[in-house]
Amino acid sequence: MRKIVVATEKDMPALLKCFRRVQGALESNQDFHYSNGYPSEDSFRKEMSDHTLYIVKDGARVIGMFGIEHNVTDYFCPKTHSQKKTYDLLDLVDNQGEKVTIINCFMVDPSFWGKGISNDMTMFIKSKYKHSSFLFAVFGDDEHSRLFWKKQGFRDYGVYEEQEWSLPPSGKKCIIMGRPLEKVGLCTGNW
Repeated sequence: MRKIVVATEKDMPALLKCFRRVQGALESNQDFHYSNGYPSEDSFRKEMSDHTLYIVKDGARVIGMFGIEHNVTDYFCPKTHSQKKTYDLLDLVDNQGEKVTIINCFMVDPSFWGKGISNDMTMFIKSKYKHSSFLFAVFGDDEHSRLFWKKQGFRDYGVYEEQEWSLPPSGKKCIIMGRPLEKVGLCTGNW
């Protein structure tokens, strides 16, 4: 039986096995965006301590994971903490002052690709954070991910030139994908 839960320290060995399988599958396709030291075991631990790292479990096996962040400045501008860059990014994605949920480390064990795990994960996120707009960064040449997020109702906002995180060895730029908070009449957050 599959379930999505907050990751804990006891999940770390299974989580790392899942990550290594994803990393290996991507590298075999010449995709190295998880090969530059991110995410690291330390970053997984930090998200665990913040209770923002979720895993998909099938019995004891971790078959997927994703992180959630809400601080746009800390996530997209970790070096300068530039408020101007933050506001420019929020303007880019049509944010009207609502809460922002940033999705990161979104991955599924290659043995489970094509089995609806990604859809289950996004439905969970949309339900749990339904009063948010959403952001996700996709490496520029990852057309599969871009198409997936578009199917989930995300818009392609183009290359984010102001990124401050370290780039993968290829120097690829990130594409910002976003989904504004859906507003219907006086109500918000309807999916």
